[in-house]
Amino acid sequence: YNAVPSKAGPAYRASDHLPLGTLETYRALPASERPYTDYDFGIIAEIIQLAELRAQDETRKGKGSGEVTLQKLLKAYEVVLPRHGARPEEDIYYYRLLLKLSLDPDPDWWGKFRRESGQLGVKAYRAPSSPRARSPSPS
Repeated sequence: YNAVPSKAGPAYRASDHLPLGTLETYRALPASERPYTDYDFGIIAEIIQLAELRAQDETRKGKGSGEVTLQKLLKAYEVVLPRHGARPEEDIYYYRLLLKLSLDPDPDWWGKFRRESGQLGVKAYRAPSSPRARSPSPS
């Protein structure tokens, strides 16, 4: 295990928060053939937003903790990608980025998203101000 120091206490192991095989799957995927664009990050933002809305809805129904997990993100991914003409069963490009975000131990998906988009020099997006906002707002 690769231990990473945690601000909150003992060493953090990636395996402590990831579904089995996530890191291995990420490493096995081919590198992106093209850089991510503002449009691509808009799709990822839409996926995160839908996953959040679904997690909140589950909590209201007493069926969940409200936590956005990789599993919830992947379910949202299966809904969002077809809206943009992509087929989840054939996609590696967006899937790879979601897996990469999941490797960051921070539970704040918007924080992970901002760090990744900022590292790539893409306009940073911020979390919608309300759960019902339709799309992320460019900064």
